[in-house]
Amino acid sequence: MIKNIKAEIMKKILLFIIILVGLVGTIGAKVQTDLQRANLFGNIKYVTEITYSVKEYLGEWIQGDLKERILTSYTREGYLDVEYFYDADGMLETKVLYDYYDDKGNPTKSSYYAADGSLIWEWLYFFNATNLLSKVAVYEANGSLIMIALNSYDARGNRVEQVQYDAYDSIFWKILYSYDAEDILKEETSYRYDSSVYEKKLYSYDAKGNVAEMATYDADGSLKKKDFYAYEYDREANWLKRIVRREVTKLGRTYSEPYEINIRQITYY
Repeated sequence: MIKNIKAEIMKKILLFIIILVGLVGTIGAKVQTDLQRANLFGNIKYVTEITYSVKEYLGEWIQGDLKERILTSYTREGYLDVEYFYDADGMLETKVLYDYYDDKGNPTKSSYYAADGSLIWEWLYFFNATNLLSKVAVYEANGSLIMIALNSYDARGNRVEQVQYDAYDSIFWKILYSYDAEDILKEETSYRYDSSVYEKKLYSYDAKGNVAEMATYDADGSLKKKDFYAYEYDREANWLKRIVRREVTKLGRTYSEPYEINIRQITYY
């Protein structure tokens, strides 16, 4: 019985891995506003990010179908306020509300709601004495614990480890981070519950600090995928269009071809 319950909870937990890594990457390590952590510049009120597939038509690559749309609003101080996630049909899937209570702009809670307004999850955030996010606890709508993530940092304030625990206090995921001499994230390695490597990601960046290349490797060191990113910017140096190209091998040749297009619409205060 307990094993069955635990199995069901683990299925739910796996849904959080990508969300949590992305979220903590945003709220993350350095003491900054959410706009700064997202590498956004200026006094931004809204960011709408629309993702499209690409398709080949008569030998040319063109924009394909809409995949998702995310609307994010920020406070005047540059912190997350509300996020809305829409599906390919334009229907609202999830809404996330962020609550800020301390004098440093740190969120103490975010609440995830379904399209019908019902509560799905609640996330609680805890910060250490140096104002770095040290712990995230995720709860079901009924208040039962789903998972906890603990962050560790180096002397320069870079997050170097994140360990994720399930409701039974068992480790199910761990991520190690490494940086260059300028504190730029260069490598991210994920581990399963049994300490075996799941995958490793290597990053490089353009002159504006946006990811220019990301290579993902399997546990055996073989390349899983390699993506390349090209950007178009506005007057504030925020990107408005990002074209993602993925390395492929076809007909005996290895090259990159268009994979996805991201469009941003930015509204300033």
